[in-house]
Amino acid sequence: MTIHHHIPEETLLSYAAGDLDDATSLVVAVHLALCPACRDAVDMAADIGGAMLDELAPVSMSDDALAHVLARAEMPLKGEQPVPMTASTAASYVFPEPLRSRIGGDLRSVKWRRIGPGVQQFVLPCADGASQARLLRIAGGQGVPEHGHTGEEFTLVLSGGFSDGRLEFARGDVEWADPDVVHRPIAEEGEGCVCLAVTSAPLQFFDIIGKIAQRIIGI
Repeated sequence: MTIHHHIPEETLLSYAAGDLDDATSLVVAVHLALCPACRDAVDMAADIGGAMLDELAPVSMSDDALAHVLARAEMPLKGEQPVPMTASTAASYVFPEPLRSRIGGDLRSVKWRRIGPGVQQFVLPCADGASQARLLRIAGGQGVPEHGHTGEEFTLVLSGGFSDGRLEFARGDVEWADPDVVHRPIAEEGEGCVCLAVTSAPLQFFDIIGKIAQRIIGI
């Protein structure tokens, strides 16, 4: 099964609840910066959660409950916080926030590493290591080797676009793939594609080039 162009609803709900790992939280936040409909869905989930809390019956609290609440209020929010892209920021930057802050700049700040013909990557450090996040830059008409999945993979387009042989994906679109999906994304001709890809488990390659690359760079 594959859900195209948006983050799955259950993942959005987990993001709203603060239950996602670092890498997945990042890809959701960056998608929300580019997708007003998904931002509205997350805001609605937060509103519903608040309403449900209001309807809970009151319970007795410990003497130090207020101190714990105040201490938590001073802690930074868990996960990344999206900053919606306006027309002016979209024209100036390829990377939305919070990705731009995570990288320390925009596209020119990335130290790319070649991993195959026409394909470069940059691995982003993640706090918990539960999932892996990487930026991919694929030249026009080039693609990654055909592969399957042993977990989930989110691929968010930041610039240009790609096709998986069935559907096309442009800036702000997300392809979600699970273990039932085998595909070979190919970047559009000309501009190519820059993507943020997050995987919860290693990919499964079938040809010798993909298997060698996996051993060397651990994708």
